Amino acid sequence: MKAIVIGPSPFDPTGYGAHCRGLTAALWSALGKGNVKLDVPLPDGWEKLADDCIMDCVFTNPKVREAVHVCVQPPPLWPIAASFRPKAVIGCLVFEGDRIPKQWADNCNDSRIAQVWVPSKHVYDAAIRSGVEEDKLRIIPHGVDDAFFKSWEAFPDLKSDKLTFLWNKGWAQGKNDRSGFDLVLKAFCEAFRREDPVRLLAHINPAYNPPGWSIAAEIDKVGLPGKDVRPEMTIIPAPMSKEEIARFYATGDILIGTSKAEAFNLPVAEALAMRIPVIVTDHSAPDFVKPGKDGWLVSNHLEPATGGALFEEINWFVPDHDDLIRAFKDAFAAGKGFISETKPPKWAEVGEMAAKELRNLQ
Repeated sequence: MKAIVIGPSPFDPTGYGAHCRGLTAALWSALGKGNVKLDVPLPDGWEKLADDCIMDCVFTNPKVREAVHVCVQPPPLWPIAASFRPKAVIGCLVFEGDRIPKQWADNCNDSRIAQVWVPSKHVYDAAIRSGVEEDKLRIIPHGVDDAFFKSWEAFPDLKSDKLTFLWNKGWAQGKNDRSGFDLVLKAFCEAFRREDPVRLLAHINPAYNPPGWSIAAEIDKVGLPGKDVRPEMTIIPAPMSKEEIARFYATGDILIGTSKAEAFNLPVAEALAMRIPVIVTDHSAPDFVKPGKDGWLVSNHLEPATGGALFEEINWFVPDHDDLIRAFKDAFAAGKGFISETKPPKWAEVGEMAAKELRNLQ
């Protein structure tokens, strides 16, 4: 079985880029050298960044009509792959909300699309609510390189004796952003005060930030207490490498993952790979998270999404303010000794799941 993966550059810092990179490597491992083609845009000098997997997948050239096209891109682009008349087309559906856009549902139901892979039960349910044919759907989760995340040293200049809550997401749209960082800031400043031995250490992924975006301006809009009153907060709005992300996690004690909607929530999975407990809602956590064993669950309620035209008639699952404060205090009471138990799915396992579905199409 041969596969052609179509999507963004595997070096792209977005979620699609991370998924394309991980899924390509997983399929390459499961199907073998010379059986996976990576059909993506590549930046100048990509050869210096590529490992053996990427090099092989770039230069492998299977016959289009003998390969399955795996599209790691939004559904409106899937018909382009289908127009080449490959052996089959699989679309990877990623969306955050209680439903998916109508056009996307129509793309999923296109007779030329053999399967639709989704990373979680959240997306599966959203697709079903939107009328996607259930027999096309397969849950193929995002994987984690658990060996990579096993042991890292904290950043020396960021280490602290205080209980450290971590945040690792984007916040490009400020108070309208799906990540809900403003809600975290408000709840954190109500749960704790300057004298409490806690701090918030946040990394804001700048990949989606528009020109002129300012962390200071966005925080001013939230309306937090003065710096002399609120608990310690350190916010890093700069790019981080995979190695730096791992060291960032190693610097903290608890990860906050209470976004308003998620397709998977990779930071939560990465934190669990490092045995770091998490604070999540039942719609911001990956399917495998076990409240109580892995951290604290926050209740949520539906509100209209604020993500622009694509999210019309879509709702998000907004974390409850008072319950988030309660979770912060419960986590503080548990202290630094709480260790999560659940292991996230490994990319090797995901690769075997995906390869099995490809072989079923023969």
